[in-house]
Amino acid sequence: IREIKRHSLIGSLATRYGVTDRLELELRLPYVYRDDSQRSRAISVGVGEDETFNATGNNIGDIEFSARYQLNGAGTGWPIFVGNLITTIPTGTSPFEVDFVQSTVGAMFPTELPTGSGYFSFQPSITVLYPTDPGVFFGNLSYSYNAETSENIGKVDPGDAIGLSFGMGFALNERSSFSLGYSHKHVFESEINGITLEGSEVNIGQLLIGYSFRYSAKTNINLSLGIGTTEDAQDVRLNLRVPMSFDDFLSEVGD
Repeated sequence: IREIKRHSLIGSLATRYGVTDRLELELRLPYVYRDDSQRSRAISVGVGEDETFNATGNNIGDIEFSARYQLNGAGTGWPIFVGNLITTIPTGTSPFEVDFVQSTVGAMFPTELPTGSGYFSFQPSITVLYPTDPGVFFGNLSYSYNAETSENIGKVDPGDAIGLSFGMGFALNERSSFSLGYSHKHVFESEINGITLEGSEVNIGQLLIGYSFRYSAKTNINLSLGIGTTEDAQDVRLNLRVPMSFDDFLSEVGD
């Protein structure tokens, strides 16, 4: 029997650049800190006490490169469609590079926690926006292709994933807005050397609550809360983003 408590803290530095009025590029550099506390008990050997094992990990995470393109213009009566592509590069500590030790009979514990996935990932998606004053309906459909990789344990084929999210955002006043939505991701089974890894197929559902405040003409503060709705989802996920615009600086550089 095993109980695991996981805590993660991720700080990201992201840069966005508008190539045209419709095309935007983004580079995201994350730094990850993880802390796991595991408690286990072997039920087949008569062990009467729980054994605990703690592990941490902190390092750079997987770098992400994103591209977004608005497919049509606004004001035509149609929803706005945006095509997206996210490429994830395995720059973080790979889970296949982490050493394990055996403590309780039948239980393996990592000596260090990974900060990355260990494989390349490509996620195309389509976003739909439908403005209806004072609110905006939104939805997103995505598919994640996780590339096969060769590790010391053999060929690892991570399960691909399909995701769906939808919701509504509406303005509270000229500087504040609120959003409510739901996201669901289904991750298909993974394989190692052609053998399906039992328990690798998961469903991750989250209730999403967001708040945005326009601090100044060039700075926004965005806070979002995700509440897990399925067994495989994190209990709580809290994100704070502070996007800033540097239009004047870029104009001076261009001149």
